[in-house]
Amino acid sequence: MVGKNNEIANECIKNFKENKGHPMKILFGFYKGETWTVLKTIFFLILQNSPVLILPIITTNIINEITYSQNRNLSVILINAAIAFVFIAQNSFSTFAVSRIYDKLTRKIEYGLRRSIIEKLQHLSMMYHKNINSGKLQSKIMRDCENIEVLLASLFRNTVLILTNLIVAITVTVKNSPIVMLFFIIIVPMELALLKFLGKGVKNRNSIFRKEIEDTQSDVSEMLELIPVTRAHGLQQREVNNMDKRLGNVMNTGYRLDK
Repeated sequence: MVGKNNEIANECIKNFKENKGHPMKILFGFYKGETWTVLKTIFFLILQNSPVLILPIITTNIINEITYSQNRNLSVILINAAIAFVFIAQNSFSTFAVSRIYDKLTRKIEYGLRRSIIEKLQHLSMMYHKNINSGKLQSKIMRDCENIEVLLASLFRNTVLILTNLIVAITVTVKNSPIVMLFFIIIVPMELALLKFLGKGVKNRNSIFRKEIEDTQSDVSEMLELIPVTRAHGLQQREVNNMDKRLGNVMNTGYRLDK
């Protein structure tokens, strides 16, 4: 078990070294050696999302059969209804499968990140540990690793669902209305360019907000350690005022990030 855990941590360290300076490569590098797990997750994610894609098509078929068909064929309606029922019924199973398969993978990645950081900290010089605040290290080990796990899960799920929805939408649009497809070809690149332009400001504000959170967590950790000293000198209100300023900075940077 220990050997396997060492291997997970070493893979994380190796991933960072090989893809240094390339955040997206680092993120995708976490899936190295997990191809089968990723493929299973993609399959069940598509299956989980399939009712959202299939039901509008089935509903259209039923409405068209009832409204426009001269000889209303009951079997067509029943077949479409049966297909809809199957896709809806399997949703609970596919949701459970995605949670069971993918969540296990992300937890392993999260564990590997934390263990690799701890292993690295044990080999750093004493001078480094004297100059770094323990609160910042705690934030990186616990909060930052959790954020990476959440980002991975969100990025993976959203990418699969967006691509699936896009493929289905393009297929249906090309089949039923090629002219509308021309509209999408013009609009989509414009939207992507706009997102890239606006994303620069969001990235900067997010970086500032993250630094404020790290500094605040560091100050909170230091405050907790010094509570006996603070109370002994009667400086409780001064410490409260200092923390109030720090929390106010977090609130203000958070507001700017949310704009």
